[in-house]
Amino acid sequence: MNSKIVMYASSILLAAAGIILIFLPQETAAIFEANSSSYIHFQILGSLYLGFSMINWNVKDNIIGGIYGRPIVAGNLAHFLTGAFSLIKLLFINQTQIIIYSTAIYTIFAISFMYLFFTHPKTKLNL
Repeated sequence: MNSKIVMYASSILLAAAGIILIFLPQETAAIFEANSSSYIHFQILGSLYLGFSMINWNVKDNIIGGIYGRPIVAGNLAHFLTGAFSLIKLLFINQTQIIIYSTAIYTIFAISFMYLFFTHPKTKLNL
């Protein structure tokens, strides 16, 4: 698995989610049927996503996997794995399309970062 693709894809996904949550918090709260006064929580979550996106974008060209870039991979793994577990639990209660798609995306990224966490990156042969 190419770590650059995983880092690039997670960066784009988190940036898009972050921008949406920062600039459209009330509309996002309405989609999730949340309390309209909790829009500040959506903005804070959006800033977290945008920050994670910036980190992933800046390290996408580095060697990632095994002991290389371990803090970045560990942070992403913790985020996507706990997010996937939470969404799977929510899936048993509410099976809307947005929950199903979010669960699938989080699970794919959790598996990808778990793979990066436990495998050593392939080195290029200089011939």
